[in-house]
Parts: sequence; C-alpha cells; structure tokens
Amino acid sequence: MTTGKPVTCSHALSTFAKLSNYRLSTDRIIDGKDIFEILLGKKEAKSRPTHVGTLGNDP
Repeated sequence: MTTGKPVTCSHALSTFAKLSNYRLSTDRIIDGKDIFEILLGKKEAKSRPTHVGTLGNDP
C-alpha cells in the first residue's frame, strides 16, 4: 500500500492501543498518533507535520 501521508513506526503504539481498546498512560507523552484511518485509505484522514533530522558527525 502507498500513501502520500508520512507515517513512522512510532505511530504503531497509538494505533494498536486504539484498535484493542487499551488506554495508554496519561502521565507521560506518547509520541505517536493513531493512523488507522490512513491505513484504511480514507481520503479525509490527516497526518501531523513530519520533521526529519540526523544525529552524529557524518560528513
């Protein structure tokens, strides 16, 4: 499947938690968003802005 919306593995936790009706902890920040509607291919589904960066001393 391809989509024009960027998604990452960090979204898996939030997505599977919603699908299994599991309540995630509210005492910490979860860096992920439920992307189930994107996986279904719904046109109105929206992703959040994505920022790409690198770490280290690579030339």
